[in-house]
Amino acid sequence: MKKKNSITGFSLIEIMIAVGLIGVVIITVCGVFVHGLDAIKKSKFKACALRIANQKFSELNKVDLGDPNGIPLNKLSLPDPNGYIEGLEHCTPDSVQYIPWEGSADPFEFKGKQYMDNIPYTFNMTIANFKSRNNIKKVTVKITWFEIGGEKTIELCTLISRSM
Repeated sequence: MKKKNSITGFSLIEIMIAVGLIGVVIITVCGVFVHGLDAIKKSKFKACALRIANQKFSELNKVDLGDPNGIPLNKLSLPDPNGYIEGLEHCTPDSVQYIPWEGSADPFEFKGKQYMDNIPYTFNMTIANFKSRNNIKKVTVKITWFEIGGEKTIELCTLISRSM
């Protein structure tokens, strides 16, 4: 009588196919994680930029908008007491101390640099007349930063009016 070989197992080709499939699955899962981490980093940059823009609007809320001379520039150009702002780089025009509510056609610009999480953000705050109305100003805050994909920018606008 002939004995039948009863040893069972996987062939070398079956093992190689299984290892290849597991490798493809692992590479796909790792790729998803890498893209997820990149999306988290980008959203962190944008959230910081939005927080800076919101802070600029909050600083404007602290200023006395009912001052008969106009909006006092010295209150807007003070550095933040928390030490986030490195300093204003440029204000136009330099000789004016108030932004008048009436008769000003030129927009007023404030530029500076602010750090959040050791990342430099450049802000540009512009205050201009809104549709030739004397009691309403349009405030635009533009935040710029650099990330992996290059320079990114967000811009937020609001309207303010003179408090009577």
